Amino acid sequence: MVQDSFAVIESLVAMDAIERLDRDLNAAYVGRFAQMLPGTTTKLVKILRRNFHAQSHKIKAQCLTVWTSFVTSILNDDNVPKLDEMRHDVSEINPPDLPFLCDPKWLGSAQDHLLQHMQIFATMTVHSQISVREALLNLCHRCVNESSLVLRNTWGIQVTIN
Repeated sequence: MVQDSFAVIESLVAMDAIERLDRDLNAAYVGRFAQMLPGTTTKLVKILRRNFHAQSHKIKAQCLTVWTSFVTSILNDDNVPKLDEMRHDVSEINPPDLPFLCDPKWLGSAQDHLLQHMQIFATMTVHSQISVREALLNLCHRCVNESSLVLRNTWGIQVTIN
């Protein structure tokens, strides 16, 4: 069951990589999956927190990798209007296919939600398996490189993880 879930999400993330080549396809991808961000990331964190007997470190590393790809593909700095623009007139910058990313309330809730996840991840910095620690490091690097403005509320936690 866990592997099936990973396969679906990895397919979505792969689609995002392809669609970044075409802005219209990327907007469609983000518009479709932005609303699923809180539920999808929460499911991944729940899987991450389970204790699996066999290969648990591989599952945890994979959860972190998929979480990272999903979050940075949706909440990429290029996908979200600048926050100072959002404070003025949202109707001018609110494309119909990206309503969630242009809503300051939704975006603020998503940022708080992901901050809680990062706080959970910070407890894993001393994990015995290097694959988990590498996945955490990759998470921080991708968040800084792709979503640094949108996820700036997580900077402090990212410093702790690094």
